[in-house]
Amino acid sequence: MNETSIITKIRNLFQKPIVRDICIVVFIGVFLYSFCRTAEYVYTNWFGRTNHNRAIDAVEQGKKSNESSIELNRRIQSEIDRSTILNHEAERRIEQIEVYQREASERIDESKARLDEARRLLESNQQIFRDCEQGNPAIKENGGSTP
Repeated sequence: MNETSIITKIRNLFQKPIVRDICIVVFIGVFLYSFCRTAEYVYTNWFGRTNHNRAIDAVEQGKKSNESSIELNRRIQSEIDRSTILNHEAERRIEQIEVYQREASERIDESKARLDEARRLLESNQQIFRDCEQGNPAIKENGGSTP
C-alpha cells in the first residue's frame, strides 16, 4: 500500500456523513472535556478552594500560635508570681536579720561597757591592794594576810 491510497481511503471515509458526524461529536466532546477541566483547575487553584484552604490553614496556624503564646504567658505569670512571693520572703528575712544584727550590736556594746567597768574595777582593786601593801607593814610581815 502506498501513502496516496491511505489518504484516499481516509478522505472517502470522511465523506460519509455518519463518520463525519462522529468525528465532529468526538472533537467537540474532547474540547468540552478539556475546557471543563481547565475551568475546574482555574476555579479551584486561583479563585476557589486553594485560597480558602490556605486561609483556613493560616487561621489554624494563628490559633495554634495564639494558644501557645497564651500558655507561655501563663507560665511566665506563674513564675513572676512565684518570684514576687520569694522576694517578699527574702525581704522579711533580711529585715529579721537586720533586727538580729542590731540586737547583737547592742549586746556587744553592753558587753564592752561591762568589760570597761570590770577593767576599771580591777585597776581600782589593784590600786587598793598596792596602797594596802605599801601602807600596812603588818600585811607584809604576815605574808599578805591581816592580823
